[in-house]
Amino acid sequence: MQVLKMAWVIAWVTLSVTLRRLLKGPRHPVWTWRAEVVARVMRAQSHRDTHDDPARVRAMMLDAPIPRQLARALTLEEIQLAGLPTSRFTPAGWSHGGATILYLHGGGYVFCSPGTHRDLVARLAHAADARCLSLDYRLAPEHPFPAAVDDGLAAYKAALDASPPERLIIAGDSAGGGLALATLLRARAAGLPMPAAAVLMSPWVDLTVSGHSALSNAPFCFLNKAILDRYTLHYLQGHDPLDPLASPIRADLTGLPPMMILTGDAEALYSEDVDLARRAQEHGVDVDLVVAPGMIHAWPALAPVLPEGRAAIERIASFIKSTLARSPSHA
Repeated sequence: MQVLKMAWVIAWVTLSVTLRRLLKGPRHPVWTWRAEVVARVMRAQSHRDTHDDPARVRAMMLDAPIPRQLARALTLEEIQLAGLPTSRFTPAGWSHGGATILYLHGGGYVFCSPGTHRDLVARLAHAADARCLSLDYRLAPEHPFPAAVDDGLAAYKAALDASPPERLIIAGDSAGGGLALATLLRARAAGLPMPAAAVLMSPWVDLTVSGHSALSNAPFCFLNKAILDRYTLHYLQGHDPLDPLASPIRADLTGLPPMMILTGDAEALYSEDVDLARRAQEHGVDVDLVVAPGMIHAWPALAPVLPEGRAAIERIASFIKSTLARSPSHA
């Protein structure tokens, strides 16, 4: 039934976008027909899911299929990391001492799982030639803040036990990007070594939702201020959104590792992501900020349908490889 509903949404959006472009042109100046269809499908799905019961929505979410050719180049195993369910993606030919990525999925701290992010993480593992550990951390509203941060820190400690920090990357998209940053703050406070780098895709780092693009990019992105505010209510449940572990853009970022921050100028979190890059640089962090024209939230996850998503995966892989090549332990 879920597949049939999605097929209907895609068919309707395809028709409406085609007619609109013929009559008025693209909704966003740089959108291709394909990009516009994808953006409108994502918008229709997101707005429906946001107002439904979180547990019911999660039950309907499907695991993302991994393309057959890519699946043959990887080994996928379901393991426990710090007692938490984790999907481990290991590229063929990977050996101990190779790169490891601890991956934290997005979904507003409420939705998604390693299953929904299988395609993205598999592509990342293959492109970067890195073993990826995709963590199934606890979700709100059943497990509010700081449960996700506690899980992130526990998984990071376990990842350090299995990989030297100079071969370890922490990464995440959306809420997972914010969680990756909060995990680093907790790790720094605990005196743990920092990883080689962090990769943050459209990170959600300000739960006050005060960035201007949450409103100004609402005509384009499937996220908007109302949706983000609802996620915040589920996750914080009255906790102060100014807490740096909830909104890590408000933290002292001194001593954190090099970061790649990816954002799209048509997405809801664009303004806070650019602000994060600026603040990190002011605190002495080496930042590679990537702003993709016309891209919506978390567009690297759209690699199966958008060439821009595939290009983003390759750019991330290049960043990871070049960062690790500069590591003192690089053979």
